[in-house]
Amino acid sequence: LVWRFPREIKPRTCELMSDGIVLRASADFLGLRVYRAQDDFRSFFWQFWLRSSDYWQQVIIWSDENGNLVYYCPYVLAMGASISSGYCQDVSNLLMAVVTDVFDAQEAIAFTQCTDPRFREWLARKNQLSIQTGKNEARLFAIRCYTDDPEWMVVGASRMIRFLKTWHWVVSTCAGFLMAVPEKRELGVASTWNGHGHLSSASIVVLQPHKALSALEVIRRAFRGEVTVSEWKDNNQLLNHLSVVRLNEKDAMYSMWSVVAGLDNNQLIPVSRMHLHKDGIEKWIQTLSCHSAAPYSSAVDLQYVLDFSTTAPMAPSLPLAIHHIYTDAAKTGTTQPGVAGFIAGYYWVLPLNEHDLEMFDIPVLEMLGVVIAVLMVTEYFPTLAVTIWTDSDTSVAVLHNKATSEAMKWLHSRLIRSKQYLDCSARGLYVGHISGAANNFADLPSRGKINELEQLCAAFGIRARRLPLLPSVLSLLPELHLYMAQFRATNSTSLSHAQPFNKCGDGPQRLHHSFVLPTTAPSLPNDIEAWRSQQRNIVCNATANQRIMPHTLLRAPPVLPALRPLGSVLSAPATTAVEHKRVRLSPLPPASLSQSMSTGVAPRPPVTICNNNTELPRAAAISNMLCQARDPNLAIVAKDPQIGALMKLMHDSLHGSYAPSTLRNDRGYWREWSYFCSEILGTSPLRTDISANIGWDCIGHQREVFLLSLFTVWKISNMKPRSSQVPVANPRSAHGAISSIRRSHALVTGIELVKTPQINKIIRGFLRSYVQQFGPDVLVPKRKEPMRMSVVKQMVNLPSGSRISPSGRYAVIHWLDPFWTSWRACLLTMLSTGFRKNEISLHSSAVFTKGRLSRASIWWHIGAVTYSDPDVRTLQSFTHGDYVIMKPPLAKNDQFGQAFGNKPIYLPYHESVLCAALALRDLEVRFPMRGAIRQHAPLFAMDARLQPFRHDVIDSIFHRHIGLVVGSEAAQCYSLHSFRIGLACALLKSGKPLPLIQALLRWMSPESLIPYARLDPLEYGNHLIHATSVEITGVTPANLPRLDNDDLVVQCQSVLQSHSDTVFDMNEP
Repeated sequence: LVWRFPREIKPRTCELMSDGIVLRASADFLGLRVYRAQDDFRSFFWQFWLRSSDYWQQVIIWSDENGNLVYYCPYVLAMGASISSGYCQDVSNLLMAVVTDVFDAQEAIAFTQCTDPRFREWLARKNQLSIQTGKNEARLFAIRCYTDDPEWMVVGASRMIRFLKTWHWVVSTCAGFLMAVPEKRELGVASTWNGHGHLSSASIVVLQPHKALSALEVIRRAFRGEVTVSEWKDNNQLLNHLSVVRLNEKDAMYSMWSVVAGLDNNQLIPVSRMHLHKDGIEKWIQTLSCHSAAPYSSAVDLQYVLDFSTTAPMAPSLPLAIHHIYTDAAKTGTTQPGVAGFIAGYYWVLPLNEHDLEMFDIPVLEMLGVVIAVLMVTEYFPTLAVTIWTDSDTSVAVLHNKATSEAMKWLHSRLIRSKQYLDCSARGLYVGHISGAANNFADLPSRGKINELEQLCAAFGIRARRLPLLPSVLSLLPELHLYMAQFRATNSTSLSHAQPFNKCGDGPQRLHHSFVLPTTAPSLPNDIEAWRSQQRNIVCNATANQRIMPHTLLRAPPVLPALRPLGSVLSAPATTAVEHKRVRLSPLPPASLSQSMSTGVAPRPPVTICNNNTELPRAAAISNMLCQARDPNLAIVAKDPQIGALMKLMHDSLHGSYAPSTLRNDRGYWREWSYFCSEILGTSPLRTDISANIGWDCIGHQREVFLLSLFTVWKISNMKPRSSQVPVANPRSAHGAISSIRRSHALVTGIELVKTPQINKIIRGFLRSYVQQFGPDVLVPKRKEPMRMSVVKQMVNLPSGSRISPSGRYAVIHWLDPFWTSWRACLLTMLSTGFRKNEISLHSSAVFTKGRLSRASIWWHIGAVTYSDPDVRTLQSFTHGDYVIMKPPLAKNDQFGQAFGNKPIYLPYHESVLCAALALRDLEVRFPMRGAIRQHAPLFAMDARLQPFRHDVIDSIFHRHIGLVVGSEAAQCYSLHSFRIGLACALLKSGKPLPLIQALLRWMSPESLIPYARLDPLEYGNHLIHATSVEITGVTPANLPRLDNDDLVVQCQSVLQSHSDTVFDMNEP
């Protein structure tokens, strides 16, 4: 089930009862009284203003007296809207958490000042309990809030006075909420909350008499056939509210809901239905007639109440030995289906007939197995504590919560009302879920495989013995059949047969634990701290989604140091992670607040007006911006001269977050964006309206979307194709321009541009139009050809003196020169490693830095010894079994060396002209470098002055060099990236798996490998030839022959056709 909005969590009366009994115990120990108080918010829903883009969700269409349609739109959360109650409850939960945190801080100070020995003893034991539970147990107050009705209990009159001051200060003064008239407030030892009366002096909850009488009147009229299903359901909701007097009865509402199961809301309830569930209804009649109150202790598990006669809280005692029972039920896959159980060699089997299999789902039969297990173990093993294992999640869920289907309700109620269940729970009863594959001890007898069970037991040294079924077990199925027959007889619309899977509504989709405590024990109080943390996350998520803007929560005067950041949490932008820090909340100016109250729109945050400067803001502009604030206390004023250096460092760090090549491209796109905004549209390129960018301002949001969409159209229309061979530019290139502008705008202003899916739709529209006009070939990406090994051999085998160009510095090949030695080593290294051009060379304006390929990037493993700075004699001994170890340089997919920096490349020695290790050895021997200079010397240098390779130089030399081998026209199909493509293709053709190719060429994801690892034509064809020799024998089940009497029908039709012309004499006897 997917919830669009956070699930609404309301406090329950039993939670308040649990708080009350805990506080009553502490109050009695300290000799104090428990006081209660209650407050109320005034028009709580109307204190939350909607943002303008959400107005349409609250529009009401009405027809006036003239028949004209009138549109009403509340600017606040409307009464009756499904989302309103949930949002207000979330804010209430957060307010309760803040009040609790503030008062906890005050209490901590008060606790340190109290010297009463009795109180110090109480505090010591509470602190010891807090260590065990991980929660703050040393509290003398409790607070709950049902949407807009807060209720709190406090121990001691003076503490109640302090709490009232804290409550008013946090909720009214800091958060700015308006409270109801004083007549709605209550203070004393008794109060009315959530429809019940509460007495602190007696620790009881009192039912309202008129509600009990109303429920009894509906039941009386129903027995006379005068109540509709809709009325009965409303009465069930009232009974559920009154169920505080039956907290420990999980089946209290089973009969009440079964009365109307499957009936139409406007239908009168049949009297036969009332008599069928008379037993459960009479329990409610007796309860409402004889019980007008319930003690608080009924909501607490007494095993966990602090015992002040000891030094530690009582813990639940566990039995020394727990025996395991396995249960299972089988319907299919066997000729002898049944329900079985197993415990320590003893087993029992309840056979199932065809009627049983037809009427009951497998979850019902699995639950029946659990019930039988309790009855059998109580009779045959009356002293054992047991754990019942079932492979049905449904049974565990029902025992932990409640049942939904009629059969499950009957079994659950029958179980928990039985004496055997009470006795078994008193000794120790646990229920757990086990996978079906591990449940062989019960699965085998449930399928009638007794011989296999005996063999399995013998393997464990156990003798399998069958226990006779008890009369109470044998009567379960007949009684269940009788009940279901009576139920179906009173409701013809509910007739259904059993399904092979769970359709009864009970099952693992309901939340439960793997193990549950005995279900007769009262439920423990909920984990309040975890619950409160969950509410904080819900409110923060709702605020981050910008569903509501409770601007009243932003007003606050100076606060106590212990206050948590209520304002910062609810006003945090969607991209900001909420942290629990102490902050100072600033009040909104009265003008902004009055404006928002009158317009229904939250006040827009202040916007700093920037000029059209295309660079990052300078220190003066930043200082001017920081000095502007609605509250002078929040303005940032530099008092330390070092602030200038810090701001420059921040500026440089922002620039350094992206690669220099990225920033160069960004400057070009930013110039285009500035020109388009300033010269064509006459607006600022700095879109600093936060409300419009994130969607708070509906009209402004549409404006920003229109601006960015129009620029996309303008950019695509003015883009130039990458080469003269392509008539138009690829519209997909506009994605890069938009991303670049977003990045630059965030660097300039710290504000992200508007996000809209309209950009992708525009680009798709251009793509479709261009394909229709020029064909799909225009948009097909042009890839370079893979480098072939034969081509590289011819390139490095060209003799010295070969001229690659008419003139120039590197027009003639001289393999002994520094450049050509490095060039040869570079080509062969790229062939073996697949380095990118940016990894072996630099841009024309870049500086050689650490992380680039240097002489220190390679180690030599010669004769089982690894050298980082070998001499010439050692290098000349480089032979078979030796190899070069190379550390990968920084790359575009590993800009900080964290991905591949610890994954070295190994280049082995082999007798070949394409051996990269030998080429590197020749480079080191001819131009040796020793010592620390190796760290600063590029591995591949232009000359003896250690100038690194440059992009433009090696691009030109490469195309002229390869042109001597393949021709100048074919040379245009190659680039330095062809070495990386060629290595990937060669590895693929040699049969290497794709993950290995990805690792050898240092790709971060398998998707990056797809454009490079191309199939060889011969290999491609061989795959197709092999496919033609394979015969497919599979048949789709829908196309299989049907098992019917078609042939007989055809014969009958032919006989009838042959006699169609025969004339019969009607008078013939």
